[in-house]
Amino acid sequence: MGPEALSSLLLLLLVASGDADMKGHFDPAKCRYALGMQDRTIPDSDISASSSWSDSTAARHSRLESSDGDGAWCPAGSVFPKEEE
Repeated sequence: MGPEALSSLLLLLLVASGDADMKGHFDPAKCRYALGMQDRTIPDSDISASSSWSDSTAARHSRLESSDGDGAWCPAGSVFPKEEE
């Protein structure tokens, strides 16, 4: 068996064993309720980030389905320093 075939076989075994393992740890029926960000169970004061571009892009604006501020969190500085954004 060549190295490519062996690599493919190992990858297949890892994927197959990982899938079986996840079935015991993940139940989609238990993940159908809000976790606190979208429904604001987690208050703005508990949301933080190491930086933000401006107050309108602060961490508290990172909530799903929210258009508060600019509607998203953005880090301070360029995301791609060598490119224009």
